[in-house]
Amino acid sequence: MKKLKIAAIITAAATLCGCSAGGNSGFESSSGSSDITSEISSVQFETSSVSPVPDTPYLEYLGCLDINSLEGTKMYLADYAANAEGTVITREYVSPRNLALRLSERISADLSPDICDKVDQSFPYLMSRNNYEDLTPYIDISAPQWDNYSDYIERFSLNGAHYFYPTRVTVSPRVLVYDKTRLANIGLPDPAKLYKEGGWNRSALENILLYTGGVGGGAVLENFLAAAGVPVVSAGEQGFTANIDSEEFAATALFVNKNYVNVDVSALQNGNFAFYSADVKTVSEIREKYPESGFAIVPFPASENETSYYIAESEGFLVPRRAKNIKGAASFINCARIAEKNAEDEYSGLLPEDTEMFRLIRENAAENTIFIGSYCLDSSANIQTERLFNEIYTDKNLSENWESLSGEISPILTRSVTALNESLK
Repeated sequence: MKKLKIAAIITAAATLCGCSAGGNSGFESSSGSSDITSEISSVQFETSSVSPVPDTPYLEYLGCLDINSLEGTKMYLADYAANAEGTVITREYVSPRNLALRLSERISADLSPDICDKVDQSFPYLMSRNNYEDLTPYIDISAPQWDNYSDYIERFSLNGAHYFYPTRVTVSPRVLVYDKTRLANIGLPDPAKLYKEGGWNRSALENILLYTGGVGGGAVLENFLAAAGVPVVSAGEQGFTANIDSEEFAATALFVNKNYVNVDVSALQNGNFAFYSADVKTVSEIREKYPESGFAIVPFPASENETSYYIAESEGFLVPRRAKNIKGAASFINCARIAEKNAEDEYSGLLPEDTEMFRLIRENAAENTIFIGSYCLDSSANIQTERLFNEIYTDKNLSENWESLSGEISPILTRSVTALNESLK
């Protein structure tokens, strides 16, 4: 079995590539470097010597991002393409859902782009199919922009090959917003205080929900599964495992089914329910909209296990197999990471206690992180996973239907995972 270096990966139909919705079909030219060199005066690291200097700066990009708007792109153009003529980076727009197919078509036709988006099935499925280049010889992780990222890079390696150098990793991107004042008035404990004292778990949350209502917001199921340490598919030294048959997975699915409420954040202000799943940006918007509220934040609670797990999201690029300019792509990835490191303070618009909690959560996460990957298996397994998540959110009789639902889906996931493990031997 090839060595797997990732703690866990979750299959979740609700999480897709974080690209902008717009875009044009066909190829689209990027801007040249002449109009952006003055925009990067605050760069903290020199980009020279952090990767082999490319023989040519010209790159082809396949994906859904507005590549021109990225600070890393501006840095790359200024440092490696200052004297280049014409279009330096060309783009073929493709949606996240269609990227894998289009990438395969271009590789087969020996028309591989130089860089492409990391989509959720990149690890492990597309990596196991040898769709990407090993970047180990091209990127020096001892460079300052990769400080504290070596563990993340190793988690995405297969058999010693390092295909993915994430430009950004966000641990616990979502938290639960709750009305601290309301809970105090009812005589219920403060979840943030429970968390700091080691008493924040699903039982504590269930006790509060008896008096206050449910949980709304985004990615609720994904986060509860991660907090319980039971993603749909997990990975370890011996290979990948589907977890749908585990008691903990079933208990978490039924808990979410019982307590999920499809409402927007205004219901929290109105006192109609207790908790709302929100990312940093949404918490900031809540603070701006409701400055006098008694809201506070807390991470998703662990199950009854002693270990608390935290979900993590990764962003970045990959270099497709047969890329013509691997050195240039590696330099681009280095620039993208430097730009992200320069902009990593994401706590603007929050109250001091919010910032304190986010930092505490991320300090506590340590190595107990579970990475999200929405479509990490083959198409049949992905379709069934999407179905599974939809049923968990919507089936009002799930407690009665769970055995038959899981019994139908489990063999499909198991076959897919078995095939994946066989391909890695």
